[in-house]
Amino acid sequence: MRPKLCSAPMEKLLSSLMSGWRVHRQREPLPLPPTFSLEVQDTINPSYDPSADVREMISSLAYPAETFDVAARTNTGSGDTTLSFDSPRPSGDAVVDRVHLDWHVARDRFGRIVRAPAMLVLDILHGHNAVATFIARTFARQGIHGFVMHMPHNAARRTHADGAFDWRNFVPSLTQAAADARRSRDVIASFPAVNSVGIQGTSLGGFVATIAASIDQAFDPVLIALAGGDVNHVLSNGMMDAARVRKHLRQAGYDDQKLRRELWDVEPLRLAHRLDPRRTWLLSARWDQVVPAASSRALAMKIGLTESHQPKFLGCHYSCALGAKFILDEMIRDVRLGAIQKIAG
Repeated sequence: MRPKLCSAPMEKLLSSLMSGWRVHRQREPLPLPPTFSLEVQDTINPSYDPSADVREMISSLAYPAETFDVAARTNTGSGDTTLSFDSPRPSGDAVVDRVHLDWHVARDRFGRIVRAPAMLVLDILHGHNAVATFIARTFARQGIHGFVMHMPHNAARRTHADGAFDWRNFVPSLTQAAADARRSRDVIASFPAVNSVGIQGTSLGGFVATIAASIDQAFDPVLIALAGGDVNHVLSNGMMDAARVRKHLRQAGYDDQKLRRELWDVEPLRLAHRLDPRRTWLLSARWDQVVPAASSRALAMKIGLTESHQPKFLGCHYSCALGAKFILDEMIRDVRLGAIQKIAG
């Protein structure tokens, strides 16, 4: 039977847990000045794909490898430090085109900074990073560096007042977000405290994470939550958030044909076969009313995931947040398992 608690936004369900978190242990300070900068080299290098359609999509996501500057500020109130750099696929809006990464540093039980895996965490649609921050903090408390990327038109990259988002930017912002995530990987990997970089995305962030990780398989592991494939099917048949997005896009002038055509530019099923099924996990809610089960199954089949890499949790798209501990325990287990598999080759 479908639970009744399926209407409260996920970020509100987590807010009480986050507001209660306080760090009581003595923490080793970061060996960094209040502000600093560094140079990072892009390593993006997509492998050849025999499909012309796949090559076309990759060319729309990839960007010329170059050296770029990263600025950083500690004591920002968002993580231990916040990194910022230029988007590799700029939109022309100076605020949107500046990527921000909040770093939640992994420490041992004595508060000392550890060399450990890192996870890039992508948020839900216009979620103000509440869900992503909750996940990144949990990773850090378990000895895994957590990096929250502010997605285009969200959090520090938000240029519009509430309700004023121009929905004509929706699809282009997803393409930009995937490229930003891929560049973020190189920023994260440049720090000595990091020994590997994976990616985790929830809901909209899960769709973006799938695309970003498929460009050149640079992330390990890949944890996709509450997402799937066939974006057009999701927006055409999904309820709640999916229906709201569909309504906004209709009001912005998208008819069925135009919507189907533009969503093809960000369709995860076009690239998902490039992911390594041994190091990819798809976490789903049993009664997800936003992302239909058919969409999750389609993505799992395209990647080639076994049942053990498709955990399902009680609840719907929102109420599954009440089981956050079990979901996060699964993510942490998957990160550690992915690290073991990488060492074993």
